[in-house]
Amino acid sequence: MDDITINNTNVDFVLGYEDLAKLDFEETKMGYGKNILENTNERVVAEQNTLDYCNPSFQETQNITISIEAAEIGMSTTKYLSVIPKIVFIVPYRNRETQLIAFKSHMKYILEDYNQEDYVIHYIHQTDDRIFNRGAMKNIGFIVVKNKYPNDYKNITLVFNDVDTMPAEKNLFHYDTMPGVVKHFFGFTYTLGGIVSIKAGDFEKVNGFPNFWAWGYEDNLIQRRLEKNGITIDRNIFYKIGDKNIIQKNDEITREVNQSEYDRYLRNTQEGIYSIQNLDYTIDDKSGFVNVKWFNTEYNPNINKYRLHDLRKGPMPYDTKFGMMYNNRRIRGGRMRMGI
Repeated sequence: MDDITINNTNVDFVLGYEDLAKLDFEETKMGYGKNILENTNERVVAEQNTLDYCNPSFQETQNITISIEAAEIGMSTTKYLSVIPKIVFIVPYRNRETQLIAFKSHMKYILEDYNQEDYVIHYIHQTDDRIFNRGAMKNIGFIVVKNKYPNDYKNITLVFNDVDTMPAEKNLFHYDTMPGVVKHFFGFTYTLGGIVSIKAGDFEKVNGFPNFWAWGYEDNLIQRRLEKNGITIDRNIFYKIGDKNIIQKNDEITREVNQSEYDRYLRNTQEGIYSIQNLDYTIDDKSGFVNVKWFNTEYNPNINKYRLHDLRKGPMPYDTKFGMMYNNRRIRGGRMRMGI
């Protein structure tokens, strides 16, 4: 499938004829609705979901554009997709061309023994000029999966993977997981970042990541959400930061941070998947890119409180000890966990 455009209520995608064999037009077989075909050179424009894919004229057509009205974000488009992947990698992305090239090349090697129909890699690309929102990109990755596979998405394993982080060798990880179990393969034990596998149903249950603008604490907060919901975090196969079994290609020494976003973390904000509104994105399935043109969250970025944090001074830009005590007094009845 070449291209999908989703703009709140409209879903457009382009298929080559060879893809038609994968499609299941049940409504067409039953003769629903009105079929409007307009031949334009080698292109057929078909409005509504009423294509007669047995029509011989389709065999001479190189591309078909199908326009489907969808009432809301989660409305079904999967009846046109017969192959359901077991695993979808979600890679938040913006302006990391060097890391992207290395990631694509190396992950092709890592996954070469997998059945190619069993996995999909989506790069969730924030294309606007606002501050990067990593949590929102991950949540939008989930929304993409739910849109594409509405009847099956809950059983799909989502692998959240940063573009600068990869296993050094094959078979270090068994990516697939089960409901109620999150696999954490790399990072710090006090936060759920790095490389993480989770069933989409569990991700939805906890409302995903908070939508923090800039370098935030979304990984810390989703770990708390999962623990609160009784979901197990499995670190039986886990590599700490700096382990030689993991390749990290992060060459930046600064991160953009925002005090307002950290304050929301301290307040244990409940925002997440369902705080995302006015979502507009396109999918290029050849490259795996999901180009996010626009989205709104519950909070707008406060441009007056941004600053750069030097990672050589440590990974914590703010007083996290205060944050721990604050959160635990409010949320856990005074029980403190000094590892967070």
